[in-house]
Order: sequence, then C-alpha cells, then structure tokens
Amino acid sequence: ENKIGRHPVHRQRMSVNSPSGRTAKTQYRVFRSSEQASLVECKLHSGRTHQIRVHLHHLGNPLLGDKIYAPKLAKDFPRQMLHAWKLGFRHPRTGEWKHFEAPLPEDFKEAAAVSGLQV
Repeated sequence: ENKIGRHPVHRQRMSVNSPSGRTAKTQYRVFRSSEQASLVECKLHSGRTHQIRVHLHHLGNPLLGDKIYAPKLAKDFPRQMLHAWKLGFRHPRTGEWKHFEAPLPEDFKEAAAVSGLQV
C-alpha cells in the first residue's frame, strides 16, 4: 500500500509516495520466476492511474514492454505484458456480480517463453 501521484519531473509518469498522492493498494502473488522475469497475479484494492505499473516498478520489477516505466525492457516487446485474465464487478443498475475471464493472448505466451517462463 502506497500513495500514488504525478511524478514531479516526468509528468507522463505516476510515482509512489508523491506528496499529492492518493492511497493505492495492490496485492500480488508470484506464480513463476526465471532469471529474466516473473509471472505475477495482481489484485487491485483501488483504481489509480498506472497502479500496477507503478507498484511493480517501485518494487524493482517493472512490466516487460512498458515504454514509460521501463523503456530498456520495452524494446523487445510490442506492448506491455499486462493482461486482465479475470475481472469482476457489481453491475451499477442491477447490483448483480459480473465475472469475466480471458485466456492469455499468444504474444503474452511468446513473451513468457522468451523470458524463460512456462505458462
């Protein structure tokens, strides 16, 4: 749990412990690791801009393909290796819980394999 707000110098970025930040909580669990990367599950308890990206970058484990927070890691990947495989929310009108699941895309699986991860 950290406060996230606009980075004081790099205005495209958000940063942890910004004086003007708002509380953001992300739980994470490591599924698999290799020397190059880790496959993690993140559960959001708030909804701040770039929340997962900022928290993982702050922990020293930025997203593969993230051109803003980890440009050196982005050169080999066409996009951020971030995927919402499970999503749930309460419908605002009916109050009914809605659940959705989506399998990993092929490019995500390929990025994992190149990084030494079996998914």
